[in-house]
Amino acid sequence: MLTMRTASIRMVVAALLSSLWTASVVAQNARSGGDLPAALQGVQPAGSCRKESPLTSGVPGSDAAAVEPDLACRLSVSDLVAWRQRPGTTVVDVRSTQEYEQAHMDGAMHAPLGRLATLGFLRQQTMVLVGSGKAERELYAACARLKAQGFGAVRVLQGGLAQWQAEGQPVLAREETPLRSTRLSTAELWAESQFDANLVLATPAQARLRGQLRLAMAVLDAKPATLQGMLQRRRKELRNAPLAAVVLVAEPGIDEEALRHAQVAIAPVPLLVYALRFEQFSREMAQQKALWASHARGPKQPPCGL
Repeated sequence: MLTMRTASIRMVVAALLSSLWTASVVAQNARSGGDLPAALQGVQPAGSCRKESPLTSGVPGSDAAAVEPDLACRLSVSDLVAWRQRPGTTVVDVRSTQEYEQAHMDGAMHAPLGRLATLGFLRQQTMVLVGSGKAERELYAACARLKAQGFGAVRVLQGGLAQWQAEGQPVLAREETPLRSTRLSTAELWAESQFDANLVLATPAQARLRGQLRLAMAVLDAKPATLQGMLQRRRKELRNAPLAAVVLVAEPGIDEEALRHAQVAIAPVPLLVYALRFEQFSREMAQQKALWASHARGPKQPPCGL
């Protein structure tokens, strides 16, 4: 009896560990708008039993991944500078605690996205969400959910704290660090390439990588005038539909100063940069897909109530 009980406990623990890993993959991809393998679609966190979260309860189609991001929530750096002079404007930094402690806007409060709907005092405020500049699809979706729940005025600082600093605005920081363009990892690039509101551009040196990315377009170089021209062309094609960011897939070793000039040229649209070799992208994506396949074959979620 004891042996059977021990084996049963081990099975439950194994299921929980696998479920927790799978849930983390689901959450990461949902935050960044990435596609999941079919076997992982709809997987719930361990022990969740489909309970509604504060951000989604009461919203039609309340599954977080199903909420359409609201690009009308975009707010430029110059607009935020003016808005902060108005009474009733609250800047909410939704980055991690570590990122917030390293640097943040003077006067910005810190709170994770999942807690915002529980902070009733913000309902009557003009709330501006500030992220890192990456994975902003999540913030635009959160903006839509919060407005649907009765929060009167919610906006998202386009490009986050990175864009705020790039346009010369001050921050409170532990130590002064040189400004750099916002660099993406392989997983972050994949996620950003799945967001239709991003303009993904690849230089000639990254032609092979461009073929691996949905909606990526070729660009002759990373000069400011070239990127400005591509932005204008895209706006014309989309009849001035809002753009979230320009994602530049550039050759390794691209000059940082050139990127800074390009970032200033296309403002207020933020610039995200990926500058790793095709071989590294392929290797890391293969590893990620192998992990997805491995965990998709395993147990997804133990029975509710355990």
